[in-house]
Amino acid sequence: MYTNQKEEMQTAIARIDSSITEGEKKLQELDEFKTKVCDSHISVAKQIDEHFELCLKQLHQHKNELKEQLENVRDAKLAQVDQKLMRVRREVDAARQSHQSTVDTMDNSSEYEYVTQHNALTDQLFEVQEHTIPLGLTPSAGACFRPNRCEGHVGSIIPTRPGRPRAIKFIQALDGFEGALHVTTSPAGLLAVCDFDGKKVIIYHKVNGLYEKKMCLKLDPSNSFAPLSVAIHPDGRFLVARQSCVEVFSADGNYQTKIETSSTVEEGTAMNICSILCTADGRMLVGDLARSVITEHDPTGMLVRTIQTNIQPVYMTLIHNCQIAMSDFKIGKVSVLDMETEQEILSLNVVKAKGLCYDAETESLLVAKSKSGILEQYSMNTGTLVAYVACLEKGLHTPCGMSMADDDKCLIVANYKSVNVYQASDCRSTLVPDRN
Repeated sequence: MYTNQKEEMQTAIARIDSSITEGEKKLQELDEFKTKVCDSHISVAKQIDEHFELCLKQLHQHKNELKEQLENVRDAKLAQVDQKLMRVRREVDAARQSHQSTVDTMDNSSEYEYVTQHNALTDQLFEVQEHTIPLGLTPSAGACFRPNRCEGHVGSIIPTRPGRPRAIKFIQALDGFEGALHVTTSPAGLLAVCDFDGKKVIIYHKVNGLYEKKMCLKLDPSNSFAPLSVAIHPDGRFLVARQSCVEVFSADGNYQTKIETSSTVEEGTAMNICSILCTADGRMLVGDLARSVITEHDPTGMLVRTIQTNIQPVYMTLIHNCQIAMSDFKIGKVSVLDMETEQEILSLNVVKAKGLCYDAETESLLVAKSKSGILEQYSMNTGTLVAYVACLEKGLHTPCGMSMADDDKCLIVANYKSVNVYQASDCRSTLVPDRN
């Protein structure tokens, strides 16, 4: 019995040894498989890293090539621009030296002959370039534009008749505007400026002959429209056109109320109130572009009547209490309206006409031309073009609204980024040809 148990135990031990051997063999196979898998993963990871480094290197190389190409193109363009600038500068310098040499060697007789020749050439130029002068309007025999001797001056109007006019004297520039479109003055020495892009109206007053900032009107914040025009009422109030309405401000700049420009505006009717002015007796005249009308209001703001116009009243100026002039730069027209008869009494074709200003002393109308830097003077008696005005010392780039100060000393022009003040008496001397 003992022998049998011993044999069975030996047999079991043998089976266990066999199982252990097989297990060790399988474990060895697993270790070999694990080693192969790890080697494979390491190889793949190495390949990925090598490929990534190659792509990154190619990208850097391509970036450097593009950068070099851009620099070459930029350098070539800059070289071309520099060449053009140098050529233009040489031409300008040569022309300036030639002109200065001609002027310096002139005596009085040769200067008069020089001016006469320039007038003749200018008349020929007017005949060829009809678009520079509206049809039906002829420049007076008096005016030709040429550079002025005075350093810093842009030009002057020189009459063919004997007599040297004075240049317009620059007085002051008011800066800091984002888009000055309209100006107006009052007998009390106030100046109001509409800054369209800045969405503000600034009031100035005169101190020792120069304008200084006094205040800004406190515009109604619920109205999102920018101010387009401003008027100063004889009682000291300020009236501001803001497309949808006319806002009224007290003399100290506080908002008071708004004025209705129509008593029967139908629902959906568009309104675009763009211009406003006041008469000496306190009446208010409001220009509406959308309806092409001028509404008249009594001093309290009550609507009196509505007058249909032939053009859109973008800019307006008062000629007399019963006459106003208006301009429409889109169609290039200036119209003078008789308020008593509600009829047009004068029509002018002025390309890109903007701001207007009436000078009672010379009975003439000044018209600013958009983006030309030029003012033109028209006779109110004949409707003809009398002269051109090149504002001197401090020239104009984008003349818009204009106003002749009521003290009769200053011509004020909104120049978009600035407001320029000139001496009105010098302006008249330059504008008006010798009548003798």
